[in-house]
Amino acid sequence: HCFCWHVDADPAEMPPSAWRDAYGDYTNGASGRPLLVSLLVYVDDEWRREWDAETLFLDDERGVGVLVQPRPGRCVLMHQDVLHRVSAPSLAARRPRYSLVLRLCLVPKEGRARERESVCRPEWGAPARFG
Repeated sequence: HCFCWHVDADPAEMPPSAWRDAYGDYTNGASGRPLLVSLLVYVDDEWRREWDAETLFLDDERGVGVLVQPRPGRCVLMHQDVLHRVSAPSLAARRPRYSLVLRLCLVPKEGRARERESVCRPEWGAPARFG
């Protein structure tokens, strides 16, 4: 079994709420608007490649994606509107894979809006882009 493809949140699809009244209907990453990101932390002390249970990210328009293998302590920081899913552990794993997901809302300071809000920082190196 595996999880279905999903996004954690998309501000363009928020239901009517105080949030939507305050920030409107916008594309995640829009300048001056809150950026919705998820931090995925793989928490198992050991995870072998042959145990599978990768996290898969998909650019649905182009039909290409990225596979991230679980590794102890590995973290993935991503925009919440990225389409993704988890694959099932293999029979060889004989156990579930655990992760912790923190859903964060980064609100830009007034007067400090960028052309496009992002979690990318030059000191971290180039992000893994696909699509």
